Amino acid sequence: MSKENDSPQEGSANSNIRDSRRLSLWHMSISTHTSPSPDSAVQGGRGSEKSSPNGTPLNLRDVLKDGLSIGDAPEEARSWLVSFGDLKPGTDVSRRFLNLREDHHGDQGAATLLSLLIQWVPLWSHKAEKARKEGKNSKSGSLRELKSLDWLLQYICDFVELGHSDFDPLELSRAVDTVTSLCLNTSRQSDINGGINVLYTIMSHFDYPRNGLDQTLVVLCASAANLQELPSHLFDCARILAAGDLQQQFMNTLYAFIRTPTLSNNSKNLSHARGATRLLRNLIDEQRNGGGFIFCLGDFLEQLHMAAQQGIFRFCHDILSSLHGILSSNRPKSELAAIDFTKAVDIIRLCLQMTPSGHPQANVLRVTSPGINPQEDDKDRQFERHFRDRETVAKRLSHDFMKLWDLLSLPDRAAVHELFLMFPQYAGQAQLTMTLDYAKDKYLSSEDHNVKRQYSDKIYNDIVLNHSLPPICRLKGIEVLVQASNSPLSESPGPSDESHVAYTWILDRLLDQIDVERDAQVFETLLKSLDYMASNYQEAAKEQASTVRTVEKLHTLIIEGPAGVAFNDDLAILATKVLVTIFCYNIHINGRAAVRAFEVLLDAASSRCKSRPARLVSKRLIFRVRADDAGFIYIGSPGESQHIASALVRTRESAEAFNSELPASQRHSASSSSLSTRSDVGDPLWMYPDTEDVSYPLAGRVSSVLNVDKGAYPQVQAELDMDTWLMAIIRCLQADQDWETYGYTVVHVAAQLSNIALFLNSIQAVIKLRQVLCEQIVNNTFREPPPSTGLKKSDVALCMFNILVQLIPYATMKSEAIQKGFGDDLVRAFLSGIGGAWEATSRGCIHALSLCSLEIPSSVATLYPTIIDKMSKNMTQTHLTTHILEFLIQVALLPEMHSNLNPDEIQMIFGICIQFLEKTREQQHSSVTSPPGRINPASRHSGMNFRRPPYRAAMLADTGLPQYAAALAYHNMIFWFLSLRLDIRAKYVPWIIPRLVWKNARGEETIDEQSQVLIDMMQRTAFSDLGETSPDHNFAAPEDGPVSSASWIVGLSIVTAQTAGHTGKTQITKRQASGTTYARYQQLTAPLPSHHRPGYTEIRHQEATTEILPPHIILQMVASAATPTAADQPLILPQEDFVQRALESFDRIPTVTSHKIGVLYIGPGQSAESDFLANTSGTPDFDRLLDGLGYVVSLEPPLNFNPQGLECPRDGKHSIAWRDRVEEIIYHVPTMMPTDLEDDPQCITKKSHVGNCHVNIVFNRSGLEWELDNFKSQLNYVNIVIRPACRGRETPDPDFMPGFYWVRVVTRDDLPNISPAADPKIISAAQLGPFVRTLALNANMFCQTWNTKDDDLEFPSAWRARFQQIKRLKERVMSKSGDKQAPSAVPVAVTSSIAPGASTGRRTPVPREKDGTLASQLDFSSWTI
Repeated sequence: MSKENDSPQEGSANSNIRDSRRLSLWHMSISTHTSPSPDSAVQGGRGSEKSSPNGTPLNLRDVLKDGLSIGDAPEEARSWLVSFGDLKPGTDVSRRFLNLREDHHGDQGAATLLSLLIQWVPLWSHKAEKARKEGKNSKSGSLRELKSLDWLLQYICDFVELGHSDFDPLELSRAVDTVTSLCLNTSRQSDINGGINVLYTIMSHFDYPRNGLDQTLVVLCASAANLQELPSHLFDCARILAAGDLQQQFMNTLYAFIRTPTLSNNSKNLSHARGATRLLRNLIDEQRNGGGFIFCLGDFLEQLHMAAQQGIFRFCHDILSSLHGILSSNRPKSELAAIDFTKAVDIIRLCLQMTPSGHPQANVLRVTSPGINPQEDDKDRQFERHFRDRETVAKRLSHDFMKLWDLLSLPDRAAVHELFLMFPQYAGQAQLTMTLDYAKDKYLSSEDHNVKRQYSDKIYNDIVLNHSLPPICRLKGIEVLVQASNSPLSESPGPSDESHVAYTWILDRLLDQIDVERDAQVFETLLKSLDYMASNYQEAAKEQASTVRTVEKLHTLIIEGPAGVAFNDDLAILATKVLVTIFCYNIHINGRAAVRAFEVLLDAASSRCKSRPARLVSKRLIFRVRADDAGFIYIGSPGESQHIASALVRTRESAEAFNSELPASQRHSASSSSLSTRSDVGDPLWMYPDTEDVSYPLAGRVSSVLNVDKGAYPQVQAELDMDTWLMAIIRCLQADQDWETYGYTVVHVAAQLSNIALFLNSIQAVIKLRQVLCEQIVNNTFREPPPSTGLKKSDVALCMFNILVQLIPYATMKSEAIQKGFGDDLVRAFLSGIGGAWEATSRGCIHALSLCSLEIPSSVATLYPTIIDKMSKNMTQTHLTTHILEFLIQVALLPEMHSNLNPDEIQMIFGICIQFLEKTREQQHSSVTSPPGRINPASRHSGMNFRRPPYRAAMLADTGLPQYAAALAYHNMIFWFLSLRLDIRAKYVPWIIPRLVWKNARGEETIDEQSQVLIDMMQRTAFSDLGETSPDHNFAAPEDGPVSSASWIVGLSIVTAQTAGHTGKTQITKRQASGTTYARYQQLTAPLPSHHRPGYTEIRHQEATTEILPPHIILQMVASAATPTAADQPLILPQEDFVQRALESFDRIPTVTSHKIGVLYIGPGQSAESDFLANTSGTPDFDRLLDGLGYVVSLEPPLNFNPQGLECPRDGKHSIAWRDRVEEIIYHVPTMMPTDLEDDPQCITKKSHVGNCHVNIVFNRSGLEWELDNFKSQLNYVNIVIRPACRGRETPDPDFMPGFYWVRVVTRDDLPNISPAADPKIISAAQLGPFVRTLALNANMFCQTWNTKDDDLEFPSAWRARFQQIKRLKERVMSKSGDKQAPSAVPVAVTSSIAPGASTGRRTPVPREKDGTLASQLDFSSWTI
């Protein structure tokens, strides 16, 4: 029964889709001698589309008869059919044949033209085949036959589509049989295409014969399996049959095809089975005509599983492809979730296990797809495509599982994991990653050691060693193995042993893999895994041989490179980091392995390593190696060298500041010589804190098995040879051409050298290092920075001198190797840095010489004349003035330093001070006398861009406080004058005094207050070294008569005479700015002669008489027969209350400048104020420091010093104090003060003292870094932080005290840090007290000057205060006396509170003798010597 409408127009419409193809394929001209061209006839017919001239109805019997007669002549037959005319448009079929049929009786059924046409098919096919065989040399003949057959098949299609109402089923069945036979027996692609087109046409328009279904499916399956180019309607046919009434038979037949081939029947009809799977997988998403999908996925999966069980290798690709079609289909998720995934996984497993019979890999699991090479036999090569196709579809299935992963149950997921654990080469990257996690959790964590080993071997062999897998998968395999081997199973002994076996197993394989690995990414992971393995130091400790093997392997890698991959910087860095990890752990567990790792690290840090970053990685660790004071090794903290790193612009802040100085137009210019954070070969490889803030394993933990001296303690396993490292540093300084590694070395050597305990066993190497450094500095042969950095040789010099400073403590060691020449060379090198070839080195070298003057005074004394000469020549540099003057003060306090100086050299020191004072006066005079609005001319280089790195610029910065420098200059002259021998002091007076006098803008001779105080001091001390005097309140007995008193101002001193009226015993008190002198005077009155007449002029009292009054004493001391001017006469002080108050106030002003300094002890682990202020005692070395700072003094009254607020018993009974003839220090020591934590838990009383000190000495034994904010106070300006140079030993030794200390001065942010210890210094314990005391004294003097800089232009010393008190008293008395005092004949101007730097005068042009009236008056030497 027809499926179409009976209207012929619809049949015509359905055929229109092929019109264009027919015109090109079927209507080709075929010439013949017996008949006109059918093509021309067709063309004519199509053009007119009119009926044959004979319009009578056709008789089918006659038509069939005629057709049978000409069926053996294809060309004639074609023309005959076309000749019927009335052709359906686009075809050669006459519409006269529409529904033309003849009924037959019996089982023949009705017949149509179709019966004739199908009889022609085998005839024309035979002729075409025959012509093709016979006409190999004549292609034109065979071509006609082939075209005729093609035309016939198309004609049949067009005839069927003509619009017939129906065909007899028998006729259709015969047609189907004929066409399928043609398809099955032909070898020509177009015949099969044409035949399938006929079948498609039949089933598209009519009910398909049921008895022809099997043969049709054979055709479709065979075509699907064997044809490379599939017929256009192949799958259309399958879709129509599967969706129609024959669906069940269709499915049963195809399933039967799938089940047919087996190994036992030699894969019978395999092509049918393969084609069936292809048809079915194209129908997975198709639906039946009545709705619903064509077949059930579960049924199809069952058929595939049965087929897979047959083990036919050539069928496995089709089976897997069908399974892929199922898993990737568009079926609802609910239906996909219902699939038996376990069976699906089993199908994949069966297929992947298949191998072709007789193949060398038969019954053997293939790890990778076979790589067929020309030497393999032909039988192996023919399966190459099958293996490749199977691998492709297997990988697609892996992706399918990933897409459906959320639908899978846990058992299904486990099955998938098991599959890809068996066949990892087919898993996708994501799938295999999850599978490895599954294996790690299930098998690698198993308590069954055999299971764990089995799967570890499998993962290693099938995944890690499988180079065909993605690197990510191999990396994951390494990861899970390494993690599993580093996870102990339990605490019991058995599993612990098994865990160690697993650790050793994977470590050995990682080391083996390094030798053969070719993938750089995997190689990198291998190195990371070694680092991870090394971190499990407990297991590594059990297998020392493996650790040593690892070290040797890394040594080869770093120096020679690997065999399999290109060794880049990243890999070299990783390899070096593994060494670092091994060293960090093994210093605690295996001293010998640590020593070997250290030796390899030394090699890695040398020029033998071609990777610059790797060299830096090694150096970074080695430079952080430290030793405690017992010599045990540990890894120190970062940041100790950050301050000096800024000298080479290797801190983020310094780099930003340095670059910001460059104009924007040049900042990124390649031609600019400035530093744009570029080295000579690229970007900087190290920068603080970016690259240097590295944390190392167990950093800070002290080793118990590795020491610098193997014989020091019984538990020491090995000795760390620092000689080799020092020699490596020397080679770097001498020959390293790489700026990055050279710069890193010169920056970091100093901090390590300060850890003296580390090098106590390497003194010879230290001596060699000192020799090389001194030679390079003195000869200026150290390296110059690359021009691209923008740095200068001066910046390197700063680093070189910083190293040299750290060698000063070694010069103090008492050793046969350390001779005096060690210190001499250091001093010479520092001298070369003062005013030498390098900018900004002078300041640091002056500080270093200050240190040398304490530590190695004999070396400094030898070269002291040269030092003085250098200082004199550089005093004009304002940024050095303060530092030179501080150095000279320190030397003045060390008699052994200057005992051998000759007079000219001493005079030069006074000249240095006076030179500074004269210069500052001249500069101030110039600035005052310049016309308004005029600006000093710029430097001749002002048009050039002179940029300095921040560190060098800081070394050239002035303090900005000329009052402090002036105070230092005067203090220097005071100290040096007092340091002179008594018999030569006065000889310097006539040279000094004239140079203290200067002329102001009006031409008047002027002298400032500090100069007058200095002269006052010289008057008191030029001829006396007796020191302080004290009054005697009982100088006169009652029988000496009543005591009367009178006071005068004589010059700028107050003289008081207390005279006993009867005997004349007198106590004279002379109050001067620089001190008060108490003396006795008694006139030696002879007894009256016996002939002397009695006198009655004495003053009589009840019990005694008064024969002498105090004015007599002053007249005897200062008067003469010559008449002095009124101004030169003593000014008597009236007996009034204001005078008495003034004298009492004067007497309360100390004769020395008093300073209060806090001394804090910070105990172990302390950082809070309440903790360290509560300390009641310190360590023995803290007590030693107190002894070095001063002397224990009692606070119980009466006191002969200013206690600076301390009272007894509130603040304790004793404190520490120190003084000389100029300065006095009272130390506020909380440990010496009472502690009452119940009433004062925060120790407020103690803080009220130390919190008001501008300067605090912090003895830090906390083991923590000290910050200024740790002790909060508004007056806390400066902290002098002290800690042992080496870390304290883990087991305290009560008899041990450190021999060297680290000292650093920390200041408040708004104060300039000009201290010699602004950069850390190492000082011996013997000199710690004097060094710190000097630092504290200068710092406190600076703070006092800083506080008064806006109000007082001179240093506020006690002597100045006394001097000003005398002046005020004199002025008040003179104002009360009116005109009694005549003015002086010589005009003299005396400045008040005007510092040299703020005065309006100018210096005398050249050093000269006394040539001024004022100088002559002031020079007391003219009438004393």
